[in-house]
Amino acid sequence: MEIAFTSNFRKKQNRLRQLKVRTEIEGLVILNRTGDAFIEHTSRIAPHRTGDLADSIGNPSKGGIYERFAEGRGLRIGTTVGYARAVNEGIRRPYPIAPKNAKVLKFIGKDGETVYRHSVVHPPMSGKFFMNRGLIFARRDLPQIIRSVKKMGSRHA
Repeated sequence: MEIAFTSNFRKKQNRLRQLKVRTEIEGLVILNRTGDAFIEHTSRIAPHRTGDLADSIGNPSKGGIYERFAEGRGLRIGTTVGYARAVNEGIRRPYPIAPKNAKVLKFIGKDGETVYRHSVVHPPMSGKFFMNRGLIFARRDLPQIIRSVKKMGSRHA
């Protein structure tokens, strides 16, 4: 599960002119900071049952994805945690869960007691849409990111 950001300077030159981004370097700094904002927001709003999913977003050492593409003009951020898509998008139909390496499943029931079952049926689950929401928050930060990059550029000019 991943989201890609791109900053192809030549293709988006008209849009970047509207935003008054003067150089390709400014565009790349904006891209990186927007990616950082996405990681920060998404990690904060992702479900934290164990913390593994939130910790993995954009962190390759914990199963996340943070890659550059398109000659450095693109950024792909996400996670390879197996259940990320199900948590983000939800599950429409019930599905069975059976043990792979044991005879029974063992888990803690609603009343706090240990439960043993040969199989269970996981119910449908609504999505949390944390990746989509993180992207919306990162887009909201974009004007502030652009202003801060412009201030930085005007100090060095």
